[in-house]
Amino acid sequence: MAIAQNPAMPILYFTKAHYIDLAHLDTGFYYSAKALNLQPNYPAAVAFKGLLYAYSGNPVMAKKNLWNSIELGKNTSAFADPYLILGGIYTQEKNIDSADYCFRTAYRLDPCSLGAWEKVEENN
Repeated sequence: MAIAQNPAMPILYFTKAHYIDLAHLDTGFYYSAKALNLQPNYPAAVAFKGLLYAYSGNPVMAKKNLWNSIELGKNTSAFADPYLILGGIYTQEKNIDSADYCFRTAYRLDPCSLGAWEKVEENN
């Protein structure tokens, strides 16, 4: 089976990207790109790319990728994390209404998420 036909390959590249120390953003971007080249609509890789952009100081691209991952993930509980990251970005931008929306949505999707619960409690 060719690599491009192996459905596990995007997951392997994403896993490599995910466990990269965030101090090595270029390596994270490299493996995210490899995963997305094989499967462009892989929501977790798109979300991680958004996280990489957030850490690299590019909130515009971070938000674009995170919202795209949410659309691809269709609000499953596994996608509470993009909302948490977006909430952090909106908090930094002092866009409190959008931050609150994101934190509440993350909590709704994953009530066990300690990070979402803490942020919702802070805003009450």
